[in-house]
Amino acid sequence: SAGETQLVAVEGPEGVGKTTILAQFARRHPHHSLCLFVSPTSRWAYDPETIRTELAAQLHWATHQESLEPSAIVDDAFLRTHISTLQRRARQAQQTYFFIVDGLTDLPEDGQTTRDIILKTLLPFGLPGFRFLVSGELTVIGLLIHKSVATKSFPLSYFSLDETARYLADPAIDEQSIQDLHNNCRGMPLHLASVRRLLLAG
Repeated sequence: SAGETQLVAVEGPEGVGKTTILAQFARRHPHHSLCLFVSPTSRWAYDPETIRTELAAQLHWATHQESLEPSAIVDDAFLRTHISTLQRRARQAQQTYFFIVDGLTDLPEDGQTTRDIILKTLLPFGLPGFRFLVSGELTVIGLLIHKSVATKSFPLSYFSLDETARYLADPAIDEQSIQDLHNNCRGMPLHLASVRRLLLAG
């Protein structure tokens, strides 16, 4: 409906768990999520055509439940047809499909074209039945999308001591050790996750 939030920006400092949150959401809604996890590690990982083909493959699977043929021509007409089909399916089933995008604000300068293409061209903003979950600062993302798109920020923060204690409850360790680990990791979820894996591994 008009005024309903269409895009949620998951914000927070590096290491706070933005990618983890998006991945967990996608796993919770596997049949209604289309995911683009963009990495700054190499130009291949954020090549615009690679991203377009990946989205096309997921759209094809969502609409036909079959893999995209390698010889398929992925152009604007292909994307429009599949998005229209998916929107119709969403309306008929009264379901919402989520477009999940991670890593856009982490791209280097030569990756800004990819960021613009994803936000300005590939994502079907404004169409009923679709919602968008994107990692990154809303102050940056908001400048690249139409002002009519209703947005909301979802800030993540570092763990409190109590949250750290609950997170490390499985590998039973004493209270002082939990406090030491919390202080050493500064409550950063990424570091605490590494510690938890080591503890569980003995």
